[in-house]
Amino acid sequence: MAGLLDMSAHRIWAGSEVDALWAGGRRWLRPISTLYGLGAGLVPTHYDPAKAGVNGSGEVTSVPNLGAAGAAYGAAPAGTEAIRISGGMFALTGANFLNVPGAPDLMGTRCFIVANLTFPVRITYFLGNIVAGNVGNTNARFDSLTKAILLQRNDGSGNIAAPNLAWPDMAEGLHLIELEILPSTIKLFVGGVQKASVATPAWPNFPVSRIGIGQASPGITGRLGDIVPMVTDGSAAMARPIGIIRRRLAEKHPGLVVA
Repeated sequence: MAGLLDMSAHRIWAGSEVDALWAGGRRWLRPISTLYGLGAGLVPTHYDPAKAGVNGSGEVTSVPNLGAAGAAYGAAPAGTEAIRISGGMFALTGANFLNVPGAPDLMGTRCFIVANLTFPVRITYFLGNIVAGNVGNTNARFDSLTKAILLQRNDGSGNIAAPNLAWPDMAEGLHLIELEILPSTIKLFVGGVQKASVATPAWPNFPVSRIGIGQASPGITGRLGDIVPMVTDGSAAMARPIGIIRRRLAEKHPGLVVA
């Protein structure tokens, strides 16, 4: 059975069956990299500040995709201000963001986002896509007044918005935000706790070519850590990889609270 094992116990085990181990008083957690792949429960794209290219001035120059979808989904800094690494995270000012030309589709994924947020203005955008002709433009935004997240997609005639994803205790600070976008439902989890579930509009996809801003602006002010979209079908079998990713991100980012 997968889970936490005490290595002081005498047993025969296979590496694929364990997610965490205790040995010699130290804990080992299964890396997210063991989930890299393209199927359900696997990770096609992963953006990690620790793996970003940085120049001699401390400015981020590139962010590789570590996941199985490959280099075509790598990211690069964009906007009017440089991005730097602060506390192991991307420091964002509202005027800078990550551009992802490959525009991965978040439909059919649960996207894990580590974010240390501030809300200097009511509306801030944190994911999106921008294309000529508007068809496929997307936005994901925080509303710090109504305490909700709103997702929308443009079908060419205008933006079609999903119902608000209520986050009643939305507050500034460090959070693990999870957006699960399926053809039938969109769910919001914060710190491992479900906050909202709404019906998905008739969206064929939800491409994202911008992280830290949307098709609209301003972008978020604060810091972003790992961004990890995991392919999901919404089934109970997804609980194990979800748990692996949550535990690993909580270990990596001190102060990140995950239930």
